[in-house]
Amino acid sequence: MKKSILFILFSVLSHIFAFELFSTSELLAAYLEKNSDIQTQAISYQQAQFSNQKNHINQGFSITLSSGSMIFETSADGNSFSISPAIKTSIPQAANLGINLSGNFTFSESGTSMEDSSVNVSLDIISSSALERKISLLESERKVLEAKREFEAAVIAAEKEFYSTLSSLLSQVSSIISKQQDLYEDKIEFEEVKAKGYSEKSSNYRSAQMKVLSDQHEVEKAERVLKNEYTLFYLQCGKELHFDDLNDYMSLIPSDIPEVQPLEIKSFNPDSYTQVEKALWAQKIAELNRQTNKKFTLTANTGLTCKNSSASNKSTIDLGLSGTIGGLTISPEVYLPIAGGNFYPSASLGISLDPNKFRTDKIDAQIDVLDQRQELIDIESARRKLESTITEEELELQNILWEKTKYDEYYQTNKSLEEDMLSWYKMGVITESKYLSARVSREEYEVLKIINLIDMLLYNDTVSSYFYSDAQ
Repeated sequence: MKKSILFILFSVLSHIFAFELFSTSELLAAYLEKNSDIQTQAISYQQAQFSNQKNHINQGFSITLSSGSMIFETSADGNSFSISPAIKTSIPQAANLGINLSGNFTFSESGTSMEDSSVNVSLDIISSSALERKISLLESERKVLEAKREFEAAVIAAEKEFYSTLSSLLSQVSSIISKQQDLYEDKIEFEEVKAKGYSEKSSNYRSAQMKVLSDQHEVEKAERVLKNEYTLFYLQCGKELHFDDLNDYMSLIPSDIPEVQPLEIKSFNPDSYTQVEKALWAQKIAELNRQTNKKFTLTANTGLTCKNSSASNKSTIDLGLSGTIGGLTISPEVYLPIAGGNFYPSASLGISLDPNKFRTDKIDAQIDVLDQRQELIDIESARRKLESTITEEELELQNILWEKTKYDEYYQTNKSLEEDMLSWYKMGVITESKYLSARVSREEYEVLKIINLIDMLLYNDTVSSYFYSDAQ
């Protein structure tokens, strides 16, 4: 009779919840779908793509049409209409080729007049414009890449949060199982005390009774915590969990946790390590920016102007150069008449001098040297961090694999012992408490084996997060 009561008690205590459980893959998919960080990074990724598209448009062929000022006049001589239209085109990828058309047109009753109407073509011979365009496109594309990486990192982080929470819940299940074992053993001892005839007021009786009550309180408290945290966990996954009093703890243990092979951290490209890759990118883009600081630039332009006000209102072919050396800028231009009268060319010359530019150029050169040194230091520091990370993760992997081996051994041993204990208990050779102790030990290592599988998933997620899969 005593054994039957204890066995029923074990069944009741180990079947406290009944609810609909979802598979781990379903919960994970729902958890990721509802994660706000992932949603935010997905939006940021799309925004970066749109910004990159805009930048490619802005850095490509462009054309601007303008009507200029339109003037209507009425006088005793009649009505007139003036307009100053302009067309500007730019092709940055073709040595910053630019074509500008502009003019001043007047329409009146006496006829049509045209002044300072011109077509002008400019072309960079020596400049940093092409490199600046390349840098702009690279930085724009880099922002897209970084946004994509942030999105992927958010997914990995959310997956780690999910499995870490699940592992914590399973650890609580393991803890409750251990507390149940204490309860069963102390209850057997209490029954033995009562069987020996101790009075309810005796110290032995009250001491044994307090142990049982204390064990029951610990189990109930752990049950309430587990129930609340499992409910919250399901809510985070967008699922509902309804508890009642008929479901054992082991039903909470997922059976679909995949067993994965550990990632070999040394097999990854060292240059794809996040900190190394960022340092290498910073060095690359900084070097390109330094190359844009040219000490000498030269731009040529040519064009045709009708009734050029700078050449006695004659139609001219315009030839010009603009060169810069440090703080000195020289801009000569020649106007060649092409119609009417004698051939008398005219010219203009513009000169500007900024003495401080020569001085600041020397300082900039010294700053560039320091910047290059710092970039090398950053790269070397990142590589040393990689070495430390490799060591840390290899030690972590060894611990996980060691625990896997031990848990497998202990589980098989306790499973075999439980089977023997059950047979002996049914034959009346051993007490129920000994059988229950063996059963609980087997369940505990069964839970630990699942936790170990989760640890390997978390390890792989951690290793993956250290490297960029898209690094060149």
